[in-house]
Amino acid sequence: MIIKRKDSIEPHITTLTSFLKAPGIPEETKQRIRNEIARMQQGFKGERACAFFLEGFVKDHPNRVLIHDLRIKDNGDVAQIDHLLINRNLGMFVLESKNYSHGFKIKENGEFEYWNGKFYCGMASPVEQAKRQMEILQRYLVSRDFFPKRLGITLRPQLDFFVLCAPNSRIIRPKHETDVSRKVVKADLFKNVYTETTASLSFVRDLKGAVNLVSKKTLIKIAQKIVQGHIPQQIDYRARFGITDEQLLGVQNVYEKQADYGKISLKQNHCDPPSCPKCGRPMVLRKATRGANAGNLFWGCSAFPQCRGIINVTSDSATP
Repeated sequence: MIIKRKDSIEPHITTLTSFLKAPGIPEETKQRIRNEIARMQQGFKGERACAFFLEGFVKDHPNRVLIHDLRIKDNGDVAQIDHLLINRNLGMFVLESKNYSHGFKIKENGEFEYWNGKFYCGMASPVEQAKRQMEILQRYLVSRDFFPKRLGITLRPQLDFFVLCAPNSRIIRPKHETDVSRKVVKADLFKNVYTETTASLSFVRDLKGAVNLVSKKTLIKIAQKIVQGHIPQQIDYRARFGITDEQLLGVQNVYEKQADYGKISLKQNHCDPPSCPKCGRPMVLRKATRGANAGNLFWGCSAFPQCRGIINVTSDSATP
């Protein structure tokens, strides 16, 4: 059963695409924005490929539920979990999706490198990333009342983690399997790893005499409680890329400081800037970069966009 699907990336794509149409944003910044869009779309493609196999694995299965795209916070730490699989034994699997079009390599010492089409580049370990997400999730669950009690004792989940890759991913593994490489699995083969892992967990629990078997109804209720803590990601892309109001609206600050006045040949260049006729704040000399007035200078309120007061610069005041 699917409890939560992935949040749409369209609002993010729409916002970023709108920046590409803004006339005042430098080309260098626009290229960074294009790279961000490409990265986001590639990540979505990888998650979708893994989700396809996971959903087939849990579809109509009475003992499993699946949560996509879960973002939680615990004491200032954030876990962005691509997929969370839970079964009736309270086994929880934190699954991190990765999609590298040219493949990647796992070294003997546990380091990861990806192929950029020309040479290998170092990259953060997705295994360590998934492990950290699992640890944050574990703290998050323990500190909240998610699980039922049995004989007065609260049942506790058993957590594990894996990194999933698309079936067509090219993975170069070390000659001898390591604890790190063992955690990297192609999505279409995850069901085999799941079966082996859950069988091992069940054996341990049988020995301890503490099998955490809950009903399907309870399983769904636990998953829904976890989803209630989901915090959708909100990114201030303007702050990330340093985009100003002037860049968005197609105006350019000619100068901001009194020390810069000499760069513009104006009769008033020896004077303080005029006050805004609307709010009284100091004004800033700007230049229109689009429309019929493109290239013309004008005084704009320094409180823009809260105040939109302007004073046109006349030709006699624009020449010495």
